[in-house]
Amino acid sequence: MAILERFSLGDLDAIRVGRANRGITLSFIIYRCDNTLIDFGPANQWQHVKPFIEEKTLDQLLLTHHHEDHSGNAHNIAKTTGLTPYTSSSLAHKMSEGIKVPYYRRIAWGSYKPTPFRTLPEHPLQLSNGDTIEALFTPGHTAEMHCFHLADRGWLFSADLYIANKISLMTAGEDVSLMIDSLQRCIELDFDTMFCAHRGIVNEGKSALIAKRNYLTELAEQCSSLWQQGHNSEHITLKLLGKEGMLKRVSNGKYCKHNLIKSCLKHHQLNPNERP
Repeated sequence: MAILERFSLGDLDAIRVGRANRGITLSFIIYRCDNTLIDFGPANQWQHVKPFIEEKTLDQLLLTHHHEDHSGNAHNIAKTTGLTPYTSSSLAHKMSEGIKVPYYRRIAWGSYKPTPFRTLPEHPLQLSNGDTIEALFTPGHTAEMHCFHLADRGWLFSADLYIANKISLMTAGEDVSLMIDSLQRCIELDFDTMFCAHRGIVNEGKSALIAKRNYLTELAEQCSSLWQQGHNSEHITLKLLGKEGMLKRVSNGKYCKHNLIKSCLKHHQLNPNERP
């Protein structure tokens, strides 16, 4: 599969890669803003990513979080450019040792090689024209995820914080409470244009984040109400989100609707394991 899409906005260029053009979560967007690359794409798409990387000289490589669609080409890009990429302090050591990728995700994205990383500095980074890039800690999707805010431009690179206004699936490691907090933290920033790693350019980015925050907050409230009525987490899942699909079986329960509902219950300090 060749590059699925290519687009630009001023000095920003981007490519969408993936094995299949069947929905936004099965493809990935790599952003190159001036001299800075934000996320690296999956390893199984390196043949398409490599020419994009070699088009312009890069000075900085930034990784938002460890998932293999974002980090898979870290080793290849670091070797090609001679640059040591930046990531969060909690992740830099893990990336140098390598992180195990679940089987169902290896099928979609491939894996990656251990890669040396350096820790994001406390001060903002800069583009070549002096515009600042502020790293913002936004856990919830993963424990270490960062978004990147370019206040001078009113831009936010949102990693996987957004993806869609409404979601129905979640991994066991995701946390609705942290996600709502991270969404609120970004909503308070000065920006309008958002660059999502899967959705692409979202022109009314702040409104999109507000919509997702409101959806998760309301879903958690619905879960709490149904729990108080005596429903267990599986009944709540069926009532609010419908039957589980193939992804639950393929992932052995690691990626499913039930995980989202359980995290919503935990948001209200309810234990989904209490009630069989």
